[in-house]
Amino acid sequence: MKHFNLCSKDNLTFPVNQKLNNELMGNYITTVNHLDDLSSVGSTYVLIGLPSFSIEDSKPVISDNSFSEAIAPLLNFLQSPFNDGTDILALGEIKANSILKSLQQDADIKSDLVGAYQKEELIIIEELISIITDAEKIPIFIGGNAQHSFFISKFLSLALVSQINLLDISPNFNIRAKNIQNGKNLSEFKLHKYDVFGLHKNYVSQTNYELISTSKKINVQYYEDTLHLTTLDKCVKLKNAIDYLNRSFGVRLDAKSIENCTNAIESSSGFSIRDLRTFIKMIKKEEVHFAHFCGFESSQSTRTRNLLSYLISDFIRQEE
Repeated sequence: MKHFNLCSKDNLTFPVNQKLNNELMGNYITTVNHLDDLSSVGSTYVLIGLPSFSIEDSKPVISDNSFSEAIAPLLNFLQSPFNDGTDILALGEIKANSILKSLQQDADIKSDLVGAYQKEELIIIEELISIITDAEKIPIFIGGNAQHSFFISKFLSLALVSQINLLDISPNFNIRAKNIQNGKNLSEFKLHKYDVFGLHKNYVSQTNYELISTSKKINVQYYEDTLHLTTLDKCVKLKNAIDYLNRSFGVRLDAKSIENCTNAIESSSGFSIRDLRTFIKMIKKEEVHFAHFCGFESSQSTRTRNLLSYLISDFIRQEE
């Protein structure tokens, strides 16, 4: 696939303790040489790297984050009955700068380089989701932004020929009002229901508030309403959100929702790591169509990347 870099065992370079070399998960994680090989691999989960994207001075600025770097702590966890690397397929990452370089050579699209880039990227994501769905596997996306989650939901809905729901653990309300027809549905992204868990009241506009208040397809749990609660009490609120989504959904976890996880102002007040790991333990018991971990890979903090790997391992762990 053009502009997509498949992982190989050589790509998954990570610091190896020679005494533990054969016991590390990284030595058990699967890779493929061709996308057509997905169906023949026994792994349940497929890891995919998404690029970060921003606009400065009307020009796209793209960071090709190192996929293997982002998951390096995961590769160094020990292989055991608790962590089974064979259940993970490290597929690869979208090469954003490759897309951009290709587009810049076309004089006809320079007037809307950002739009052209986004179109090309979505074509790749849709194709990947179609292949992964056909192989009956669960994609785990690392990187990107909130809009990626909505398009992932859309493409999965199309592949499954069924609308799905989205649980967005985020301090922000990420649906734009113009995307919702009369505040009653989320048809643009083929979403049936949308729930924002941990929404900060500081980031709710009047328009969003009116939308949330009138729509039967949108539900929120405000972070400020959990400040006095124990982790167990917060789980009760999460259970309500899960029930609202009919216990079948895709999940997006924004690093900004975690206290002191990023430099974003939202992260100055957020859920504890204990809270999040408990939430993941609950979520994975439901019918989860995909997971999207957003904002962890772009941080240069080793602590943040370590947390990402803990959350991924929690999500894929098989427990009795």
